[in-house]
Parts: sequence; structure tokens; C-alpha cells
Amino acid sequence: FLLFVVWGAMTALNNVTTIYFNAHTQQRLSRSERGRFIANILTMFTLANSVGSLMYGWALASGGIDVQIAMSTRLLLLALVLR
Repeated sequence: FLLFVVWGAMTALNNVTTIYFNAHTQQRLSRSERGRFIANILTMFTLANSVGSLMYGWALASGGIDVQIAMSTRLLLLALVLR
């Protein structure tokens, strides 16, 4: 259930960010550049969402609840350090 909730939140956040970039690019970029930029942003978000879901699913499939929490925490800390 937790994976479903996190997946839903991440998808909603990606959609909000995409809408923001779409509105921003309509004001800043010309019509010919806008489509390519939006397609690239959507591709990046889709790939990042897929990789994140894969890693989170791997962490939740790693064993008992204690191991799942430990693996999820490690992934979050790693993402924070990499950022």
C-alpha cells in the first residue's frame, strides 16, 4: 500500500512540474523550440519515475519491515547526498 501512495504522490508531483514547465516555456521559448523542450522534459521525468519506482520496489522487496525501512532510508540518504 505504501508503494502505491508514494507512486501516486510522485506522479502528481511530476505532473505539476510538467505543467509549470509548459507554462514557463510558452512565455520564454519560440513555438519551434517549445515542443522539443517539453518532449525532453517529459522523457526525463518518465525515466526518473521509472528508475525511482524500480529502486523503491527493490527496497520494499528486500525482506521484513525492518529491512524495508532500513533500505528505504539508505536510498533516501543516498539521493540526498547525490543531490
